[in-house]
Amino acid sequence: MGLDQYRAPDTFGTLGRDQQILALIAVVTALYAAALAGGLIPPVHAALFGFFVPLAGLAVMALILGLSVGRPWAVMTMLVVVFFGLSLSFRVRELGAVGLDWQNGVKLGCWALLCVIGVLRWRSLLPVLSLPIPALFVALGGMALLSATWSQTPTYTVASAMGFIAYLALAAMAVRDLTLDRTISVILWSLFAFVAVSAIGGVITPEVSWMPPSVEETEYRLQGYSGHPNGLGQITGIFLAFAIIAEKRRLIGRILFLALLAFGVGVMIETSSRTILAAVLFAWLVVSLRRSRFALPILASAMILVCGALLVAGLGMVSDLETFFSGLSRTGSSHEILTLTGRTDIWAVAVEKIAEKPLFGWGYNGTEALIANSFGESFYGNPVNAHNTYLQLLLSLGMIGAAPGFFAMFAGVWLFFVRPDDTRDMIVALYLLNGMAEADGFATPVMLLLLFFWAFMQESWRFKNRNAPKSNLSRPLPTLPRAVFAGRKPAS
Repeated sequence: MGLDQYRAPDTFGTLGRDQQILALIAVVTALYAAALAGGLIPPVHAALFGFFVPLAGLAVMALILGLSVGRPWAVMTMLVVVFFGLSLSFRVRELGAVGLDWQNGVKLGCWALLCVIGVLRWRSLLPVLSLPIPALFVALGGMALLSATWSQTPTYTVASAMGFIAYLALAAMAVRDLTLDRTISVILWSLFAFVAVSAIGGVITPEVSWMPPSVEETEYRLQGYSGHPNGLGQITGIFLAFAIIAEKRRLIGRILFLALLAFGVGVMIETSSRTILAAVLFAWLVVSLRRSRFALPILASAMILVCGALLVAGLGMVSDLETFFSGLSRTGSSHEILTLTGRTDIWAVAVEKIAEKPLFGWGYNGTEALIANSFGESFYGNPVNAHNTYLQLLLSLGMIGAAPGFFAMFAGVWLFFVRPDDTRDMIVALYLLNGMAEADGFATPVMLLLLFFWAFMQESWRFKNRNAPKSNLSRPLPTLPRAVFAGRKPAS
């Protein structure tokens, strides 16, 4: 029996899978018929309710059942929902606001669903979650949930911890129910769809898709339907990383890869998201150079150039550094570059707050008001979190609570050298590099955190079962015309 064909038993009744789905459809249909007969649905809206509501309800119920019994189509659908649907945002949340609106309500509902499915499927997911590095994530999720007992915003911390645990469950489902290549394909095209829709929105709905310049800034920035340019930049950066991964695994052809690369970089330029773009390019460089015979000469040359530039600047050989840095900023001020858009000021505050509660921190995702209240309204930066993965982890959970997270990140660096895996290493490198200037999932559950979990889980699971025969499910899903865009022979 192949690795991908194996399914551990799930805790979900004694009926067969198809019988469960048919039974649920019958129950929902009967309840709807009873509601119509009893006059619970107004006659004016009967036609609308009679078609769309039952259809949507059946689709959701089918998805729940499919996830519960490990159907690949259901897991792929959930991935699309997370990577496309939950990325949509049509409101700007006020700084420090932790109330529930319809958008984060939908997100919370998805997280709650995944948590329930994870509990139902604990027997089949446990072999993945009990592997050494995934077990660290489970411990970190437990600490995130426990931190609600000392958080300043306990309800918000519980909800965020649910998101953390939900993404752990979804990552494990993707490992158990889908092959690596199929998962990559679904994520790649879900992200492409979102970025493409956002780019099109920049043309057809410019009033929504472009963020106007603030008092300090001088240029419009593309935000699409993500709610903020940095959000769209983050999503586009992950899309670029998966295009690189797909090309390395020969799931897409070279022409298509170059087209996706050019499109993604173009969108990134319009969002002015410099941090994630630099992180993607550097992660790609590091992973690509690892097996190249030119790695040492290139890295040595890069270090010489950096040291030379610092020496020239230190000796005052550049006549006007302030003018140079001003030209690189969005606001026209060198202060933006020298403070990394206010990050250095935020880091100083984060360090002070960490010192106040060094052991267990302030609670997972419960620090937004804590940081924001340390700055005035005139502060240029965005003090929504520590803008650093490592500081945010300590701020949220302290040295004791954050220990599993730091062990996992250290393991990622160690495995980069002792057990190379391009897919895992590309995602982990992106996460760690971007984490130098962004808080990512250790501030709040985001898609990059889900990918961080999945990257470790899929490689650890495949390494543990490396001698098991492969299933024919490893073939990528069909995408565009094979004559031009099809992938080459899958990499071994």
